[in-house]
Amino acid sequence: MLKLLFIYCLVIFQFQSAFASSATLQSETLSKENDLYGPEHMEKVSHSLAVSQRDVLESFFRAFFANSEGGYVLYGQKPVCTEGVMPPGDNLLMIGDPLHRKSILFKEGLKIWSPYSLWGKNYFVQYHQKLNYGWQKIYLINRQEFTKTVEQNLHLFRYVLGPSVTPQSLFAQFMNAEESISSVLKDDKVLIGIILGFGVDNSIYGSRLEMISQNLSKNETIPFKPIQARSQEKRKKGVFDKRFKHLTPSFSYSSLEEELNLLEKNHFISKDLVKLFFPTFPWFACLKSNETKQLISSYSKSQKKVADVFNSSNFLKEVLFRIFEDKKETVKALKALSSAPAFCEKHD
Repeated sequence: MLKLLFIYCLVIFQFQSAFASSATLQSETLSKENDLYGPEHMEKVSHSLAVSQRDVLESFFRAFFANSEGGYVLYGQKPVCTEGVMPPGDNLLMIGDPLHRKSILFKEGLKIWSPYSLWGKNYFVQYHQKLNYGWQKIYLINRQEFTKTVEQNLHLFRYVLGPSVTPQSLFAQFMNAEESISSVLKDDKVLIGIILGFGVDNSIYGSRLEMISQNLSKNETIPFKPIQARSQEKRKKGVFDKRFKHLTPSFSYSSLEEELNLLEKNHFISKDLVKLFFPTFPWFACLKSNETKQLISSYSKSQKKVADVFNSSNFLKEVLFRIFEDKKETVKALKALSSAPAFCEKHD
């Protein structure tokens, strides 16, 4: 039991150490954000097991800000962000791996958050345990932006999901722990992109590019090659379209090769269109269009606020107040969290 407690405390300490100096990191943080769980932090581990629930919960939400796009959900117009965690069976095979440690942090954070999960009215953390492409999912949701986004694109959602769907009914279904974003939206990549805040046109183009790319990946053989190299090779051989018997070119294209060429030519990654600052800018496939300009402008404005909250010495207090929208509830929760140990060893 003590060994398990030590692993938990190690995870929390690593997050706290990695985040403590974030105010001065800026571009340096970007180059190191994938090493938040790196071996250099192992030497700094505290041998104390006195970790409060507040410590764990703060690290939990900081992880949403640093490694995901949760800050843009809480302080911006992003409807949903998602974070994958490893299923229990896989954890035992990867003890010490960064993904394993991150999964422990998220799952322990969820346990502590559970009693407070319904205190808020607009922001929710939802845990979907059913595997989705091999991963369990945690979602941070902005209810107002979720329903507004569905309402603005209701014709598209009804085209895929049926004419009776409403923003409210879709949100209620999404809050069902047995569902996932893929199952609720029938694995429609356009709708998934829209609800993740990528924009309509960007989601249409990006989903089509993903569809062709995924089917190309299914035909992969040894020796393994980058997807772009494989597609170019098929083009040179003149057999590109023959490998996709169930896929046909979109309207106005004579071949999939022609379509993929244009998709790749017009396709950009959002982060490549902005200056790199911390926290990570929402990453999505996009066009150089008015829609993309508006999205980037909106996310850029939110980015400064997200960074200010992340670097605040009262980080958890600000996040809880944002979620609860009530000062008394926030103080009550912080008091309970500070006095409760995160992990209790059982004695006979």
